[in-house]
Amino acid sequence: ATGLLNAEVKKAVAEHGLWYPPDPSSYEICSIGGNIATNAGGLCCVKYGVTTDYVLGLQVVLADGTAVRLGGPRLKDVAGLSLTKLFVGSEGTLGVITEVTLRLLPPQPPACTVVATFDTVEINFSFYRLPPEGAPAQWRARAPKGFLYAWKYPRWLTHYYRLNNAAESYARVFPRMAELGETHGPVLFQLPPNMAMDRERLAQALTLLPKGVRTAWEFRHPSWYDAAILALLREHDASLCISDHADAPAPWETTARWVYVRGHGPTGRYAGRYTPATLRAWARRITAWKREGRDVFCYFDNDIEAAAPQDALALKRLLAPKPEKKR
Repeated sequence: ATGLLNAEVKKAVAEHGLWYPPDPSSYEICSIGGNIATNAGGLCCVKYGVTTDYVLGLQVVLADGTAVRLGGPRLKDVAGLSLTKLFVGSEGTLGVITEVTLRLLPPQPPACTVVATFDTVEINFSFYRLPPEGAPAQWRARAPKGFLYAWKYPRWLTHYYRLNNAAESYARVFPRMAELGETHGPVLFQLPPNMAMDRERLAQALTLLPKGVRTAWEFRHPSWYDAAILALLREHDASLCISDHADAPAPWETTARWVYVRGHGPTGRYAGRYTPATLRAWARRITAWKREGRDVFCYFDNDIEAAAPQDALALKRLLAPKPEKKR
């Protein structure tokens, strides 16, 4: 049925050893019918294709009430124009889709990421979709001792609900990410650039957080850098994300017993490497914070042409303890 959620279909076919690849970022709340109407893609689309590549047949009710069947169980069923492909992505303008026959694939091996060199990484994937059950536990099992995963909170709460319904969202997200266990690091909340300061909503979101969770808040609208907001963050030991994103560069102010820094590149647009002088200045600030007893988490998001890991390595070298000189 087209009313089933994408996530429900994935789960149902997985029980039979099969896989449905299309994975729009809203896969847990979007319907198969909506995916077909918009020909939705997702993070896997470059490798596996979009919705139309997995629709074999449709039952459609036309404007005059006639029900027609298009396509079938085969990959190719017509010699000319495929009406099935025509309806996928038509957004309901040609008819109402009531039934769909999907193409399924064998299951894929679980994704594996090799972590090396750094003591922590920031998971950006979780911003676009909640990791599937069991995935955080796998990441935990593969992490070396003392390693921490920071992760971005899913954008449903920040961008779609704009911090409303936080309790419901927390009840769904935090238990899943608790699978990280001792590797669970700080949680980054990134607000959209079109959301101006709203102290009441932020206060409610902070109050409802599970106890003991470190959260950092990255604002993309300059109105948030208000004394009242910084005081509110301090009250909850929540860190202002010191971000240099072009939309709203943050002041270098600490609001918690720990610090979260996020570099988006020298232009604030994800590109280019930082100059040695800039990284040295960052190293001096981080060293000063650590002397104050603060933990410091610093991540680079200038990932175009792999600038981020190079800058992270350069900063790590600057912060490495200097060998004592022999007398």
